[in-house]
Amino acid sequence: NNDSKEHIIPNSIGGKAVINGFICIECNSKTGDEWDALLSKQLNWMCLFLGDISRDRGTNKPESFNTVSGKTFKIDSAGDLSIAKPIFKKVVDNKGVTNYKITAPNEEYANQMWKSLVKKDGRLKSVNIDNNKSVTYQSIKNDPLIIEPKFGGREEGKSIVKTMLAYAKSCGINTESCNLALDYIVNDGESAFGFYYGEDLIIDRPFAMPAHAIAVTADPNTGRVIAYIEYFNVWRLISLLGNKYKGEAISKSYFIYPENSDTGTFKIKEDISLETIQKSYDYQIYDVKIMTSAMGNFMKYCQMKKERKILNEILQGALAKTIKSFAKKDELILTESEKLDFINRFSQQLTEDLLMHKARLNAVGKQLPTYRN
Repeated sequence: NNDSKEHIIPNSIGGKAVINGFICIECNSKTGDEWDALLSKQLNWMCLFLGDISRDRGTNKPESFNTVSGKTFKIDSAGDLSIAKPIFKKVVDNKGVTNYKITAPNEEYANQMWKSLVKKDGRLKSVNIDNNKSVTYQSIKNDPLIIEPKFGGREEGKSIVKTMLAYAKSCGINTESCNLALDYIVNDGESAFGFYYGEDLIIDRPFAMPAHAIAVTADPNTGRVIAYIEYFNVWRLISLLGNKYKGEAISKSYFIYPENSDTGTFKIKEDISLETIQKSYDYQIYDVKIMTSAMGNFMKYCQMKKERKILNEILQGALAKTIKSFAKKDELILTESEKLDFINRFSQQLTEDLLMHKARLNAVGKQLPTYRN
């Protein structure tokens, strides 16, 4: 009577699969506020860098990041970078002339600031803002963004283990057999997870883009229920959920791409020993090179995605300009000569826009984020 739908992986980071008959309404709300929210906060910057995380509702909250030199930039839910705070300056020169300067993250924001200013000073109505407006690019060349990733913690760990437990339940594993996980998240008992950066447990990684991946195995011969999870394929954790399992042997997996909600399965090694799990709990399976490589792959993908997005915007912009210059009022069908003319105009426009983009990159430098280990 008090059942609720629980997202197995939090929806705030792109999880979609839900389960019923797992958690009551009150506990769902409480653990969401106290555990899932903390984990989502730690992972929010990754959602922003990836951009356009698929969620049932809302978007990821923008965050500001400093560069090495101390400049501050903001990244929004679409993954776009802009100045963090708008700047407004009013200067009166020695002749009594008042000059206003507005610096904003985008033209829309600048226009809003201008309208607000006009309301305060009606004399500005006669000023044509379009004739006094320019789009510039603030350089962060050789001045990369600083990212200081933080992941884990006792309450955040409970969110992780809850996800593992929910997935185990969805695979037909009785939660009562996951006694160690229950003791941790219900009774505030001993921590039941550890970081794993050792020999890859996923066989022939099938992921085409950053994914959240989870697997569970249950062995009636040993009674062990073991779970493994990855967030964005970067943060990797393992857990011995319980040692009282008596059902049929189970081995299942699931992954989801947080960008588009596509899902799939993968193969995981099933002969994970207790010794391996204990070493993971004791931070003894933490090869920094493996962790750094995983983070590097994530960052490279984000950069390539951003570059593809920019190139697509250039392509669409060139096409729009060509159509506008080639507009025909009465006919929609082009002759063969007109088609050729259209193609030539489009090619020329696209070349010009690409050269302009390249020149701009050379002037301001690529906006490459970095991170500290």
